[in-house]
Amino acid sequence: RADCPDCRDAAAMEWFVVEGAGKLATYSVLRYAPQGFEQDLPYAIAVADYGDYKLFGRLGSFGPGVEPGCAVTTRALSLPGGRVAYEFVPLAEE
Repeated sequence: RADCPDCRDAAAMEWFVVEGAGKLATYSVLRYAPQGFEQDLPYAIAVADYGDYKLFGRLGSFGPGVEPGCAVTTRALSLPGGRVAYEFVPLAEE
């Protein structure tokens, strides 16, 4: 990862396909952003639990009915500046 000074060995990383449904473990709505993310406000960051692994990413929508334990799927999200992140989409919205 480019933002982690300890993860410099590419051979130590394992890539895999994220598929199927996971469960929303937790999320937080951000109304103040770090530098470079101001134009994205408000947005939610979240953790989705897929059993064997957990993913950190953005939550596509938040509000009534979106709570920890709800089923989510994961997709790639294109961000400004050519950045890419995970986005969790509640299954009820697909």
